[in-house]
Amino acid sequence: MPNTCFNPKELQDLFDEAEVLMKKIEIVYDDKYFAPASNELRYAFRHYLKYQTENSEEDYVKAKNHILRAIYDAKEFIITTFLERIKDFEKEYRSVAITAVITDWIGIRKKLNETNKLLSESKELKENPSVFNKIHDDLSDIVKTIDAAIPELDKMRKNDFLTKFIPIAIAIISILCSLFIASNASENCPKNSDLPAKQIEE
Repeated sequence: MPNTCFNPKELQDLFDEAEVLMKKIEIVYDDKYFAPASNELRYAFRHYLKYQTENSEEDYVKAKNHILRAIYDAKEFIITTFLERIKDFEKEYRSVAITAVITDWIGIRKKLNETNKLLSESKELKENPSVFNKIHDDLSDIVKTIDAAIPELDKMRKNDFLTKFIPIAIAIISILCSLFIASNASENCPKNSDLPAKQIEE
């Protein structure tokens, strides 16, 4: 009989969290089989069965750790995707005044720099799930912010293009019209060979 000192409900709650994240990866990021997390859950299930049948404290701990690792892998994937999304956004709208729409963009950039620093300290993140969760939540908020700003930024970019393009287009049309008029005037002027001999002599 399993050791009652351990709480299967704890494993169930962790498994539910991992499942929600993997479902998000499947639906939002179109990855129907996220191998790292799927493998961790498979290992967790194996150890949980051993815990149930052999009353093994070690297998309970291993099952829990594998589920935690699945959660970590899933969040790491989502965080990486968030960072790529933000990088693509900055590249796409580099010619637009982002701060005109996202007024706290400088503060967001500062937070991104801090996040990248924390992510480079992967050992600390594994030992401090709360830090990892905060990074995940902060980046999720940033992605929601930029997604909400995109329609307005697109309008700004379109207006900027028209503002710059229309004067150039008018200038080009004016030049072409001037050249056309000058060309027609030149063609309509009589040449010496077309004048009567008397007019040429004069």
